Amino acid sequence: MRRLRFVAALVPRLSIALGLVVGIALSLGGTSAHAGFTDPWPDPAQGPAGIAVSFDSSSPFSLRDVGDPEVPLTPTQATLFLPEDVSAPVPAVIMLHGAGGVLSSREMTYGAQYAAMGIAALVIDVFGARRDRATGFAQRLIRVTEAMSLADAYAGLAYLAARLEIDGRRVALIGFSYGGM
Repeated sequence: MRRLRFVAALVPRLSIALGLVVGIALSLGGTSAHAGFTDPWPDPAQGPAGIAVSFDSSSPFSLRDVGDPEVPLTPTQATLFLPEDVSAPVPAVIMLHGAGGVLSSREMTYGAQYAAMGIAALVIDVFGARRDRATGFAQRLIRVTEAMSLADAYAGLAYLAARLEIDGRRVALIGFSYGGM
């Protein structure tokens, strides 16, 4: 009986989660991007190469520090993947990496694959911009905070919205592991 109540309580939550995933996929879709969701993932070697970009963010230690004028600007490093055909503004995805940093097998692969499907991708290197704070794995996780990742995500959104190739109203955020916090 207890298991049945658990399953009954879980079904609406799963339905909501599935609805959110489908809604995001449909909102990102345009003519070429929507069709790309039903096709197999493209080979990243066939996709456009990413270009290094930089934009200003900040490094708030906690959410209380967001907007504090004492928090200095941080030039953030990122890689931008653009589709080959940008004759009209395209949707975009901002990607935040896990605790291991930007991985070629994850963020860089997905960036090229999204671009091949007609969706721009911005891979933000939260740790790269803050190498002066910490170099070791454990130090990075203590000294580079989730608030800094969040500041970078919003700065990335502003960066993308200012680009003519990007439809700033259709931008999604993906965070892997630590970047999902």
